[in-house]
Amino acid sequence: MSRGAVRLVVMTRIPAILLVGPTGSGKTPLGDCLELRGLWGRRCVHFDFGAQLRAIADGRPIAAELTQAQIAIVVRSLGTGALLDNEHFPIAAGILRSFADQRWIAADDRMVLNGLPRHIGQARDVDHIVAVSAVVSLECSADVVCDRIRLDSGGDARGGA
Repeated sequence: MSRGAVRLVVMTRIPAILLVGPTGSGKTPLGDCLELRGLWGRRCVHFDFGAQLRAIADGRPIAAELTQAQIAIVVRSLGTGALLDNEHFPIAAGILRSFADQRWIAADDRMVLNGLPRHIGQARDVDHIVAVSAVVSLECSADVVCDRIRLDSGGDARGGA
């Protein structure tokens, strides 16, 4: 770039599909399947927010660079099963942005969101990052949910986001 030239970086929202449903309804297996097989002829990248939070709490590296104070907030949130408070939601947005940057999501790809956003306030907070084009609502009975949580060996049902 020549001296005095201006570099323009255009930020675009990532096309996304949102999976919603109770714990144990199958969001993680469906997200994994979509990442493996794609959807509508497009590559899918599964963002499992709960898995990202558990990795942070377990000391495993993820794409986001968090301070010790932010890690403590994540650990506390997982320990109580509570959602991240609105004042701490920038942590979630940073994790989402870092994940997207690490996975090189192209314009024709779709990010499969699992566990984020969880309510309308969070949806507004991530709207500048993702453009949700479809919502998949998974439903199952309370008995099925209880059985799946009891049998969960992967830790997907361990805590909130």
